[in-house]
Amino acid sequence: MGNSFGNNLRFLEFTPVFQKQPFLYLFIFQAFGVVVGNSILSFEILFSSFGISILAFLVYLNFNDFLKKWSFLLGLASLFFFLGYLTIYLFCSHSFQLEEFEKSANFKMKVIEFQPKKDGWSKGIGEVTLLDSKEKKNERIVFYCQSNSVFDVNDYLLVQSDLIPIQNKGNPGEFDMELFWKTKGIRTMSFIDENSFKLLDRYERSFFQESIYSLQTSFNKMLESHLEGENLAVAKAIILGDKSMLDSETKNSFSATGAMHVLAVSGLHIGLILQILMEVAKFFSRFISRKRAVLSILILLWIYSILTGFSPSVIRSIFMFTILVLAQFFGKEQNNINSLFFSAFVLLLFQPMFLYDIGFQLSYLAMVGIYTLYRPIESWFQPKNKIIKYFWQGTAVGFAAQCMTVPLTLYYFHQFPNYFAIANLGLMVVSGLVLGLGIALFALHYIPLIGKLTGFLLMISIAGMLWFIQWVEHLPGAVAYGFNLPFILVPIISFLTFFLVKITSNRLIWKITAVAFSISLILVIYYRWNSLNDSHICVLNQNKLSLIVKNKNQLICLYNDDYQNLEKIKFTAESYLKCFPGKIQYISFRNKNMNLEISKHKLNIMKENSDFILKIDNQKFRFVHSEKSTNKLTPYTFFMPWIENSKSLNKGAIILPLNS
Repeated sequence: MGNSFGNNLRFLEFTPVFQKQPFLYLFIFQAFGVVVGNSILSFEILFSSFGISILAFLVYLNFNDFLKKWSFLLGLASLFFFLGYLTIYLFCSHSFQLEEFEKSANFKMKVIEFQPKKDGWSKGIGEVTLLDSKEKKNERIVFYCQSNSVFDVNDYLLVQSDLIPIQNKGNPGEFDMELFWKTKGIRTMSFIDENSFKLLDRYERSFFQESIYSLQTSFNKMLESHLEGENLAVAKAIILGDKSMLDSETKNSFSATGAMHVLAVSGLHIGLILQILMEVAKFFSRFISRKRAVLSILILLWIYSILTGFSPSVIRSIFMFTILVLAQFFGKEQNNINSLFFSAFVLLLFQPMFLYDIGFQLSYLAMVGIYTLYRPIESWFQPKNKIIKYFWQGTAVGFAAQCMTVPLTLYYFHQFPNYFAIANLGLMVVSGLVLGLGIALFALHYIPLIGKLTGFLLMISIAGMLWFIQWVEHLPGAVAYGFNLPFILVPIISFLTFFLVKITSNRLIWKITAVAFSISLILVIYYRWNSLNDSHICVLNQNKLSLIVKNKNQLICLYNDDYQNLEKIKFTAESYLKCFPGKIQYISFRNKNMNLEISKHKLNIMKENSDFILKIDNQKFRFVHSEKSTNKLTPYTFFMPWIENSKSLNKGAIILPLNS
């Protein structure tokens, strides 16, 4: 694959690294094309990049050796840029434009996925065709329906409901929902009640779909017969990729310890399952060759991906391991980094928005860390005891992965689990045990006593995992919040960390790298210190006026709502606290004026007609609730989210200064 490609480029003597891992560099050009295309969709750029590649290859065919070397590289760079740009161009061009239709739309929808919930709103994904559209384009949407509405996969519905663009509220620390769904090819959502749809047709599942559904149902029943409550929720998440039963408390515990990846079927799970199946295959080495065993295991992994819902993270992980394993077992020579980025290249060809998926980024960065930094880290300590050596090697793998992923997690999640090494060391053993026992339970469930014993051991293992996670979570200073990094620091710190660990021969370069790394850490600490000690008022993008007053580590959340709706405010405030941590107090000012004194600052909130007036010392801010009130505009006038204006809260939260 990549090595034969590299062997054909031997005349490029000045690029020996390129020959070993060409797809590392070619993927960079492809990714650059995706980024440019996602920012600027232009047919001229698409045509120009393709034209440059053709021109460069013509130069390569007709000129001297010096020009050949550079023109060939330029041609490859332009060609892979063109491929990246073309895939995102085609991806975006298939979407219908909501601006062409009224807010309420008539559409035909095929149910693709559905996750029923007993309470609240159930969620599903549907493929929509707009009936009023001139161009009959299909697009996937996420839909929410009331719990009494029950759909099944392959149901066809006639729906009249609002199609709403998925947009972020722009509150500090908020999860990027818009990007999350966009990576899955979904840009719109709809809320469907019992009066807004009509069932047109209900198709039976195909033989393949019915077989998978039966297996999923059987495996769920096996787990339910041995586990219950929190243990069952964790087992379904880890083994089957079903996180619907997980409560927020369990998710927060895993997140606070840096172990959230354990709850999502991803590269960690696939790697563990691969390792378990490889060990099992050794017992049958007399009956089956190693290559056939590997092929059989890969087929089982792909079947497992279907059982877990065929989610993008699972597909990505299994495809990545498939390429790596095949390259290792069937190639004469193989370069892990080249194979890794070949898999990334192929994935982006089919789904270019994977590049923006957090799981994709973290998975590949972790694998890069393991392949490049594990050996240097493992050499730091060489214990003679086999048990200690085993745990140290596992710790070294975790450190290697964390070296490349920590900057990105600080940027996205604004927090750092201080005891991640302890948590991951323990979970390395327990999560493998849980997965192994889960697979064994599916195989041994119907065998008397043995099935019950396996289920009991699985319950004990999950209970031990939860106890361990909660113990780590409650250690003093378990989580550090308040990391607000500019994105430029993410690649800088990652590269410096890589060179700091990797460089061992040249002490001068190592010292220069160490100094640069120290400066980067000082900048991280400086940005966090600013977040901790900042003083401001954050007006949240909420349908009810809500603001958080921050004076260093003292925070007060003021909201114009009833106390029974406090949970909605807390959900947004908790995201804010990841960026600007501190002790927070919640106070409602519904149906009353509010006067507060914080440090030396006087705050007054009062209602004036339909608007609210906020006074900070001698500064006055008006929040307009009605379009009729737009005649009193000042530089300090802001509009509630339902009013379209350049200074509307629907553009995102507003930070107002609170000077010391």
